[in-house]
Amino acid sequence: VSPVTTSLLKGLLSPMLEGVNVNYVNAPVIAQERGVKVVESKVKAHEDFSSLLTVTAIHQEGQRTISGTIFGRSNPRIVQIDRFYLEAIPEGSLLYVHNQDQPGVIGNVGSLLGENGINISRMQLGLQPDTGEAVALYSVNPKLAPELLQKLQNLPNILSVKQVEL
Repeated sequence: VSPVTTSLLKGLLSPMLEGVNVNYVNAPVIAQERGVKVVESKVKAHEDFSSLLTVTAIHQEGQRTISGTIFGRSNPRIVQIDRFYLEAIPEGSLLYVHNQDQPGVIGNVGSLLGENGINISRMQLGLQPDTGEAVALYSVNPKLAPELLQKLQNLPNILSVKQVEL
């Protein structure tokens, strides 16, 4: 588990610490110096997947959980983000959109991106019927400017928008 934990720490800390060279050797030390508590645990089996990696980050504003697995021998997938189940390929520039599950949301997002020359190569959806909320992961190219992210955030029924580079 240790190499996976180190890789996760490097991936988490690198974009947050501009000017700091976070690598596989110093990532655990940097995390510890900044008060990041790391807890590793393993269970023998999961009812839905033969192997599943779950990361939960607890922070001042709450917590975020993401789970991933490998399909076959070499096809990684994100299968859960917080309480939303989906199947997404973890690569490239991803746009994470959390919204109310209402008609027209996907069309509004697609139209705004298209009007601004942004291509959507993939889209994966997750729904939480009991709350009326949904998430979408859009694989986009090119990366969005901050102004466009703000325009997306201002669309009707959008709860949050985040851009992720993998």
